[in-house]
Amino acid sequence: MLGDSGRAPFGTVGIYLRDDRARGPANAFMLSTEFAHAHPVPDHSLHLTLPEPLCSEAIAAGWTEPHPLAGYPTVSALIVLLYAPRDAEELTVACDLVTASWAYASGHKAVQQKQEW
Repeated sequence: MLGDSGRAPFGTVGIYLRDDRARGPANAFMLSTEFAHAHPVPDHSLHLTLPEPLCSEAIAAGWTEPHPLAGYPTVSALIVLLYAPRDAEELTVACDLVTASWAYASGHKAVQQKQEW
């Protein structure tokens, strides 16, 4: 589901799961059932949660960086900033990471390690 983000400035689009689909651990969410949000023009980056070891691997590969408040009270340690894709190849990686975030928040087993980046 899409809606206003509960954790970001006005104009940021939150990506949520319905309550009955949010079966992941508490650290898979930002607030309520929001597991990711997209920042508006001109930024287009996303914040999302990623499971370990994928979270650390995406940071090491340069696709993401830790959220500056990650790990503070009420803020998941697994929130990262995913840079806006600049081309089709980067869009594919971004889609894979958003899919991994969705799978983690939904409690699905998904590929949780990096592919060929």
